[in-house]
Amino acid sequence: MNEAMTPEELLKAENAFIRLHNQGVILKEIAEQLGVEIGVIKKWKENLEVAIQQSNNPEGINVTVQNKDASGAYLYKHSLNLTFSGIEKLKFDLVRLAIRDTNDDKFGHISRKAGEYIDFVENHLKSFHYKIDDNNGEATFEYHLIEDSNDSETIQKAQDLFSFYYEHSVRFEKLAEKSILIDRETKDVFLNYQNALPYSLKSLIIRDFEGISSCQIQNIPIDTPWLFISGNNGYGKTTFLRAVSIGLLGSKEDDQIIANDIESKIAVEYKSIGQNIINNLWALGFQPLEYLACYGPSRLQIQSKMSQNEVAEKSTTTYGLFNPDGILLNIESKLIEWHLEKNERLEQVKGLFKEVIPHLADIIVQKNKQDDYEVLYVERAEQDETTTFDPVPFNQLAAGFRSIIGLIGDLLIRFIRKQPHVKQLGDLAGIVLIDELENHLHPKWQYQLPTLLSKVFPNIQFIAATHSVIPILGAPKNSVFLKLDRSKAKGITVERIDIDIANLLPNSILTSPIFDMDTIRPITNEDVGKLRTEDTYDEVVANDAIDKQLRELDNDPSQYPALLQE
Repeated sequence: MNEAMTPEELLKAENAFIRLHNQGVILKEIAEQLGVEIGVIKKWKENLEVAIQQSNNPEGINVTVQNKDASGAYLYKHSLNLTFSGIEKLKFDLVRLAIRDTNDDKFGHISRKAGEYIDFVENHLKSFHYKIDDNNGEATFEYHLIEDSNDSETIQKAQDLFSFYYEHSVRFEKLAEKSILIDRETKDVFLNYQNALPYSLKSLIIRDFEGISSCQIQNIPIDTPWLFISGNNGYGKTTFLRAVSIGLLGSKEDDQIIANDIESKIAVEYKSIGQNIINNLWALGFQPLEYLACYGPSRLQIQSKMSQNEVAEKSTTTYGLFNPDGILLNIESKLIEWHLEKNERLEQVKGLFKEVIPHLADIIVQKNKQDDYEVLYVERAEQDETTTFDPVPFNQLAAGFRSIIGLIGDLLIRFIRKQPHVKQLGDLAGIVLIDELENHLHPKWQYQLPTLLSKVFPNIQFIAATHSVIPILGAPKNSVFLKLDRSKAKGITVERIDIDIANLLPNSILTSPIFDMDTIRPITNEDVGKLRTEDTYDEVVANDAIDKQLRELDNDPSQYPALLQE
């Protein structure tokens, strides 16, 4: 099998080996999971060990290989083992406080005060140690001042230092320790490692967040292109998406606080190229996912000529998920810019839009009568693809068109801005959250959209909430389905539904645990015997025509063929 692999597939296999090896999976199991001969696996392991030995890192530096790039070079991760004495830890923490942005009104005075205390520690403190009472959380400080520093003023200064240190460092460290829900990375799970995404959600734990008292989702495959979230209205689908966004991005975005309840705990583990990242909200070492886009249920408000401050505030990564007046970044300004620059991005984006929107014939950038540049859209007739309609501006398009163009345009701007080195749009990578995926869309688009988005963005994982069965009918292979429920006793709960929808029709999916409908019988139906069970409406029409003919023959036997009359 190894010889049949292309160089690209072989590189993916070796990178999958590196990840699994770092996660402690034995070589035999890795060979079985990847379908690679054990001899090849052993050779990769030898190469890995040689590369680490030759990295020539100082003592105390831990080195691991994250992955291998297209040129064959290993990419390393370095970590530092630090063992501090009490006074060294004190100075280290004060330095961390001191290097915060002193221009920030909230932290400026803390940073300046920490800087003053660093000088005090170096000039007056000989030793330092503290311990915390696990029962009441009280801190006891033990210290010795250097000679000639035992005057009352210096002692008072030391007491002020310890109070400051407890308030701004020790207390938060203890809170952070209590916030840790995920403390170690998990082994990768996948259906086909060749389809593994660069960035993907692996696990999630939520405690006491906006009605979700406790939920835990683990072992999400790293080749899962879509996670669908279903549940009744008011059962927490939006809350769940918000929790995911906080776990990936953090409690604050720019100057906006998106999570401020210290009692809420959210933890995520996500794959990031060659490593696993664990984020525990309020804990130290939080690493935000840079390549993230979030969309609320309303996706028709596009950036206009309003003030830049208002645009900036209402178009941050998560704003639309937490607020009803979010603004999508306007792709048209970029289309005009690329047109003037004769940038190949213009044709790439036009081609992508036409692939996702089947009845979009063209996008035109031209000057209008006011000598300003404008963007016009040309639609193709659905029944006759050779017929096109007159070009129209964005605001004259149907809501479904505007919704798709707005979402994809915003996504492109955000990801191109963060990944300027990417040449092909299909290589853009990240995670995208969408609330109420089906909004503004005709059922045909609801059905096609998941597959179309994964086709043009194969390196992006989509996490979407929906009320509709139709997008789930269009779910790509290896999608994951989560159902939210709510009870008075447990609050909002989340359940992973392991179901193969490949051979299910809408009636089966609607009555499955994904949607929990008791019946799909029309409310107006009074006779279950008259329910139609055909698969398509064309079959209904054809059967009705046959029934009509049979009734006519029954009413007029002379119409029967002579042979039947005998």
